[in-house]
Amino acid sequence: MQGGGFITLDDGLKEISAPPPLTVIIMYEQDGLPPLTYNDGGPPYRMVIATDTPDVITEGSSWVKWVDTIEIK
Repeated sequence: MQGGGFITLDDGLKEISAPPPLTVIIMYEQDGLPPLTYNDGGPPYRMVIATDTPDVITEGSSWVKWVDTIEIK
């Protein structure tokens, strides 16, 4: 997905006007240590918006904690 509609920041926390492509990720572990704790958005899952571009951060209000149901139609 393109970055439109999401706030993306550089490593100096300045907004990027033309963000790189973003990906929706459903997390079940963090830093290789499953499962996510309650404070980190588990259990069981957390939805994040991320990019493969180094030093680019998405603003956290788009992230969703405590995802317990995923419905695919």
